[in-house]
Amino acid sequence: MAEKQKAPASPAASPSRALAVLDADGVLIGRVDNPGDAEWDKARPECRFPNGFDNALHRYRLVMWRPDRWRFEPVTHAKDAADENLEGSPKILAPIARAVIALASAQTPAAGDVGKLVDYLKTFDAKGN
Repeated sequence: MAEKQKAPASPAASPSRALAVLDADGVLIGRVDNPGDAEWDKARPECRFPNGFDNALHRYRLVMWRPDRWRFEPVTHAKDAADENLEGSPKILAPIARAVIALASAQTPAAGDVGKLVDYLKTFDAKGN
């Protein structure tokens, strides 16, 4: 007697499917994991990802790369390549390296290095910018 083959799993049976939530410019601003059938069917086709996705919010834009085929591409922000970012890196790399080496060898980092790290971290605006 021949074995009965299983029907392929429907998208509803896939716990990994996800919907992309986009802003007006197509930038990824949210995700709906494992949406219900009604929500899935109501979503625009380009926002449906049957196998899910794990892209970072506000860092990717959904773009068409072939007819009816979409993908996420990185968003380049003006501050990503700012000269001020490149200038600041060498100043903080040495204190970071010394602190990591000290901690890895079970020693206390130098107070001066810790102070430089604290000062550096205070330069961020805590808004993801």
